Amino acid sequence: MSAQSSLKQFLAPAARALANAVPDPLAQALRSIHFSMGRPLPTRYLMDVLRLRRWTKLPDQFNIPDAPELVMVRSDSVVCAVTYWLGQDGYEGSEIDWWKAFCQRSKNVVEVGANVGLYTINGACVLTEDASYTAVEPHPASFSILCANLAANNAKGVTCVQVAAVAHENGGEVALHIPAADHYGAPAGAHVVGLNPIYDSSDPHSGMVRVKAESFRRLISHADLMKIDVEGLEADLLGAAMDILIQNRPVIFVEVLDQNHRLKELINRLQADGIYKVYRILDNGIAPITISADAQSFGGKLRDVILSALSAEEMVLVLGMACSK
Repeated sequence: MSAQSSLKQFLAPAARALANAVPDPLAQALRSIHFSMGRPLPTRYLMDVLRLRRWTKLPDQFNIPDAPELVMVRSDSVVCAVTYWLGQDGYEGSEIDWWKAFCQRSKNVVEVGANVGLYTINGACVLTEDASYTAVEPHPASFSILCANLAANNAKGVTCVQVAAVAHENGGEVALHIPAADHYGAPAGAHVVGLNPIYDSSDPHSGMVRVKAESFRRLISHADLMKIDVEGLEADLLGAAMDILIQNRPVIFVEVLDQNHRLKELINRLQADGIYKVYRILDNGIAPITISADAQSFGGKLRDVILSALSAEEMVLVLGMACSK
């Protein structure tokens, strides 16, 4: 754990107490000021504190402030809290814009690790009539909220599947661990126990739930676009479906952590073999990158990349065409 993360964890109880002490009218006034001023950095810090308020203080349903055509239901979820106080851009930056752009041009979308559905509702709103979208989420509470968010947005063409994606073909059941530091009812860090570069099986966890498992290969067998967020086991799943990736070349959105060496090795192999080009998502665009197994360029922070067969010029064109519609 970094020194900054340790400090934030140490200060969290005090910050949460401060956030809950702010009267509701003042909190809402600060939120209005933040978005009316274009989300400047000083008020962004205030919103980051206010997101620690008790989730029961949120409205039952709200329009996403920087995507008002979409709504979210209130939930005990970090995604909900951040989206309400900071907007969806405050949660994942420009990656959602890229995801929507590719959903708009794809016929078979698969999102593995949908959590409460922020990406799902964004993707669903731009699907063409002949396209399909499969949202995979194993945790029972997160799955329930995912379905509620889709219903609140009258989303069409989305099939929700409550399973954990696994590398083997046998299905069955697997155990999901909830990290001890994840205090939300719909945890963002729920993960399958295994050879995980992010979570060790001996790490403290607040609970465990057994869920149905489904072969990752079957889930993505016809996908032309996928997003995979499985808390460190991405390399296991992608490696098990290497032949499908080579044959179908789906566009892949994936999170890369600096300590996830196995994922970096796999991406490096795909890149070296000319199967995929790799693009790092920036605040104002993308940049072609080369990922080596021992690269330290990510600095330990979460970074989002896109694997695609398209050139950089074609990638920018995809986003431009989506924005013009």
